[in-house]
Order: sequence, then C-alpha cells, then structure tokens
Amino acid sequence: MVLIMMTSCVVVGLIIMHLRSIRVPKGLSEPGKYRLLMASLVIPKFFENLYVLYHQGNIFARVRARRFIIENIEPKPLENVKGSNIRSRVTYFDGVKVRVYEPIKRKEGLQPGVIFIHGGGMVTGSPDSYDGLTRTMAERLDMFLVSIDYRLAPEHPFPTGYYDNLRATTWFLKNAHTFGVDAQRIAISGDSAGGNFAAGVSQAIHDDATLPNIKLQILLYPGLQQLDFYSHSYQKYEAEFGDHGALTRGRVSDFVALYLHGKIDSTMVHRSVLLNDHVSQDLLDTSPVFKYVDRDLIPKEMRVSEKHAKQREEMERRAGSDEVWNHVQEFYLDPRFAPIVRDDLKGLPQAMIVTCGFDCLRDDGVHYARRLSDAGVKVHHKDYESAFHGVIWATKNVQFEVGKEMLSDVIDFISKHV
Repeated sequence: MVLIMMTSCVVVGLIIMHLRSIRVPKGLSEPGKYRLLMASLVIPKFFENLYVLYHQGNIFARVRARRFIIENIEPKPLENVKGSNIRSRVTYFDGVKVRVYEPIKRKEGLQPGVIFIHGGGMVTGSPDSYDGLTRTMAERLDMFLVSIDYRLAPEHPFPTGYYDNLRATTWFLKNAHTFGVDAQRIAISGDSAGGNFAAGVSQAIHDDATLPNIKLQILLYPGLQQLDFYSHSYQKYEAEFGDHGALTRGRVSDFVALYLHGKIDSTMVHRSVLLNDHVSQDLLDTSPVFKYVDRDLIPKEMRVSEKHAKQREEMERRAGSDEVWNHVQEFYLDPRFAPIVRDDLKGLPQAMIVTCGFDCLRDDGVHYARRLSDAGVKVHHKDYESAFHGVIWATKNVQFEVGKEMLSDVIDFISKHV
C-alpha cells in the first residue's frame, strides 16, 4: 500500500511538473485540453522509461514498451456493439491480418467500401488501437471497411509494411464482390505513416492493368518524403514546440531509421539526417527531384515567420554529404518509401489531402496536393490551421473539436465521391 501511494505521488508530481513545461503555441486548438493530453502522456512515458532502463536502454525494449502501452490504453475491440449496424471480426487477406467492419443489415446490390491503413511511424499502432476511429467511420458511412494489420518495423523493415498493405489491397480488389463491395468504388485512407502507405499503394494499383483503379485516396497528415527535414513546416514546428509536441523532427528521423534499417544508431547517417545534411551537394545542385519539395512553392502564408528568420538561416545551411547520400539514396528516391518522388502522377485516384497547421509533416501534404493537381488529378486539400498531428482521433475519451470537424469532412468526402 505504501509503495502504491509513493508511486502515485511520484506520477502526480511528474504530471504537475510536466504541465508547467508544456509549450502551447498561440492558435493551437483547445490549448487547455491539449496541455492536459500532453501531460497525461507522462504516465505511460514514465513506465516506458523504467522498462527501458531495466533492459539497459535497448531500443527494441522501448519499441515493445511503447506498443504495449498503446495497445492497452484503449479497450479491446468488440465484435458487436449494442445499437450498431456494424460488426467487426479479424480475418486474413492473402495472408495479411486485417480487421473488417461490415454492415449487419446490408443494402441491395454491390456497395462502396473503404480501406484504412493506420499510422504509428511504421513501428507502432494496429487496427485494435485504431478501432475507435475505424468503427466510427464504418458506422457513419454504413459501409464495409477493412483495417490492415501490416507487419511493423524494426522486426520487419522496408519494404515489408508496404507489400503487406499492397497485398491485402490487391486481394480485396479481386474479391470485393464476396463482401458485397463494388471493386470500382473503393476508397483508401490512412493517417501519418498510413497516409504514406495509402499513397504508395494507390500508385501501385494504378500501374497494375489487371486491377480496377482505387476510386479515392484520403491522406491524413501524411509523411511522403525524406529529402528535406527542414521544410517550412519542420522549421515552424521546431520554433513553436522545440523538442516537444506530438511529432518532432527527431522522432520522425527515428521512425525512418527503424523502418529502413531496423535500428537507430549514433552514426554519421543518423546525425546527418537530423542536421539535414544527408543529401549530396551534387544532387542538391542538379537533380530535378528537389522541385517536388521546393520550399518556394509553399504558399507565403504557410512559410515560417520572419520572427524566426535567424533560426531559419541556421537551419537552411546544408553542406551535403556524398557518403551519407550513397547510403540512403536507394530508399529516399524509392516511391514505395517516398511516394512524392514518383515522376508521373497522371491518372491517380481523386484525392483528399488533410494537413495540420501545427505539424512538421504539413508541407509533405501541401507539395503532394500541388503535384497531383498539376498532373490533372482532382484534389481537395484542406489545411486545418489550429490542428496538430494525430488530432483526428487523440483517444476515445479525449476528442478535439477540430478533430471532429476533420472526421466529418472525411466522411462527407467519401460519401459524396465514392
């Protein structure tokens, strides 16, 4: 009892201390609720650090601890919920584990369907941890929805996750009729890393003449490139949040390293990525690929403000490294990992791209929306200025008004266009 009381006091003390240190930029949605959400994360972080300390700082221990916490914060999914027309179950599509949500009372004839790919940096997350979001989408759309349980890094590095999502999607397109779904009217959606996969899978399906094209792609604050870790949105994020917030530059870099290489190390490669010096000077000077992430193409109102000019000048200095670039270029120029580097975007599915004003990945979505539009693809891009990364579904019990608006807009878009 005494130990429990002492632990409780420590945890409460940590929350109070953390509350005082949380940076909340002006204009962020519901700042008080955001502060409490961020402070509440200190509890799982505390136990995560204890677990890692016990395992002598092993990065795999940190990943295991983080997954355990994420998977146990929310209640486990129920197959049937009282009053709902949707039931869910776990099955396999061509060997890939999925959770499907299907209407109990089906409409006559083949109906539209939705594929959802969860986020989590390609390292954490699952259909179970996203059940609150995906069930809500299926219920409000009254459609068949499949949530893909792709294998995660570092145990399964690139391109495993990509091919799991592609394989499950391909199988579903070929067998959609068995679920009462019209293969010509399927939307694919994903958030963050899931948005990356959704974009990449949309490209691959488009290239396969044996398959019907995906009807819609809905990319929620997607990460689509690793050529520039100091875009305007990265700079703005760092100026506003420092090393804190929902998704930092360092955390993105860690996720990338785990997905591509199965580890995080302190070598020159990782340091160069953090410093934005990972691209060779020759490529910076001559390659047309950088037009895809040209900072000058970001709307002026979205660029980093003049008050951060000194910091911006420091961030924009890039020495470039041929040695590091030779080590990473096969990944960073591969559309399976960085969908934005694909040259030809003509004929890809109509898109809705959602970005957030307080998100280091914002410019990835802005650039991709522009590129799709330039290629003749219909694009609806909406930037939620007060939103932060992950806001569409923070937790089951903590919902933000801008997140509710975002989800309603997504559901409305699918309903109107699929």
